[in-house]
Amino acid sequence: MASLNVQRDVAEAQAKVLSTGLEHADINIVGGESVFFDRLIGAISLGKGVDGFVNHSDVASTIAEPWLNGSSSFFDDIAGLLGSVDTDDLKNLTVSALLMQLINKGGPNRGKLEQLLETAQNLGFADQPVAALTGSKQ
Repeated sequence: MASLNVQRDVAEAQAKVLSTGLEHADINIVGGESVFFDRLIGAISLGKGVDGFVNHSDVASTIAEPWLNGSSSFFDDIAGLLGSVDTDDLKNLTVSALLMQLINKGGPNRGKLEQLLETAQNLGFADQPVAALTGSKQ
């Protein structure tokens, strides 16, 4: 019960901050108020979904822990992993093929990459081209 009260108090505080911020913001809404509201709600839902996924998935928590506690840099790790992959290769490469190439090279991140591949398969995007995930056109 105390946990629910704390969550309610946090939600109320967040709503007040958002309300105050939007009240004094000079926002030029492109596409109308409903589009702005839909995007705002979509962003909030996405954030809650990511939080829920990380908090309730042992695999995601294990993979993300070094990035969340500051002992590793997500962007440095990704740059290091992708540094050996050619740009043209990436256009035609699926997520699972990329991860398998990186896993086969071995190294200290092999276990994390295997967990990432399993997560990609469970989420259903392992067979999508990497370029599709970045919004790039092939």
